[in-house]
Amino acid sequence: MMYQSKTLRLFVAIAACAALAGACGDDDAPNGTITPGNNSAPDASDDASADADAGDDGDATSDPDAADPDTTSPDVEEPDTTPEDPKAELCDAPYLGTLAPNQSTSTVGDLASAENNFALSCAPGISRELVYRFAVEQPSRVRVRALSETIGNWNLQINTGTCEASARLACFGSGNQTFFAEPGIEYHLLLEPTNRASTGEVQVSIDTEAFACFPAKSATCNGDEIERCDVDYTMSSSTCPAGCSDDACNGDLCENAIEMDPSGTMRLEGSLAGLTNAYNFAGRTECFDSGEPLPTRGKDIVVALNGLRAGQTVNVDTSQDIGDTNDNAIFIVNGCDSTPTCLAGGDTFDEKLNWQVPADGDYLLIIDLISNTSDTFTYQITVDE
Repeated sequence: MMYQSKTLRLFVAIAACAALAGACGDDDAPNGTITPGNNSAPDASDDASADADAGDDGDATSDPDAADPDTTSPDVEEPDTTPEDPKAELCDAPYLGTLAPNQSTSTVGDLASAENNFALSCAPGISRELVYRFAVEQPSRVRVRALSETIGNWNLQINTGTCEASARLACFGSGNQTFFAEPGIEYHLLLEPTNRASTGEVQVSIDTEAFACFPAKSATCNGDEIERCDVDYTMSSSTCPAGCSDDACNGDLCENAIEMDPSGTMRLEGSLAGLTNAYNFAGRTECFDSGEPLPTRGKDIVVALNGLRAGQTVNVDTSQDIGDTNDNAIFIVNGCDSTPTCLAGGDTFDEKLNWQVPADGDYLLIIDLISNTSDTFTYQITVDE
């Protein structure tokens, strides 16, 4: 009986092992694959062999064994440093105000409280950013400076627009930059250290320098004077030799050419300062009687010769005989566009032109400087019967 009991118990044990489908064999944990973005191994309970114990005692309990940690719970992940909507971070950035002309403001930022929310276009995007917003009351030259005792090198991106729709204006490999700002636009400064391990505080300073005028190269008439905003945003004023209209000296363009009677003599003299270089006949072989075109990079004057009759003669004198010291080219053109059709002219040795009108009509005379030694000029135009 004793032997039979042992045999019976052995048989029961073997049957139990078979029912547990390997539970009495190797106890190695199931293998899993860790993929980028998923740092938790597959749950051991997902293995197909785990289904075997469902019929062990008919108890399909769902409560996990208190002594067996639940491997279905994912590992605690680190907070995501990139928000779902970086625009919200930009809108929450400190607003430094709408700066008046020639105003200075500063603030202190600490990288300890900053996050890596943005990818700067001129940086690897591995560091946290300090972000600020501001605007200007008037067109201004803006200087941004980042000063820190612990951080030496910065990248600075400047965005414009609303915080919900911010667009990159420029990106620099330095925290000390100067740029132009217009009123009515919000500017966003994204300041990022080049070393992701950088820590500490930084003082961010913004200085505005108001321009005397805006936009550059714009002009307005003030009586017979032209007031021009130069490329450095400074104002200059010049007297137009034949008056001013449509924000340009008369004779500066074909559209506001100086009109001359179809007969008689007209003398033009004064300063070239208020005129511009609207036309350049470089490469225009057909415009030079000599067949050797020269670039005409100097200022030019346009005269409208309207109502001319066939057979009349137009004489143009831009020589030293009447007191002009510049090197001029003289052109008769038909039509007014960026490359007008030349009928006669060029760079003559004596700086004079004698042209016979081929047919009744309206024509344009363009006197263009090849080079100038003086801002003053003297031209004389005569139309003979």
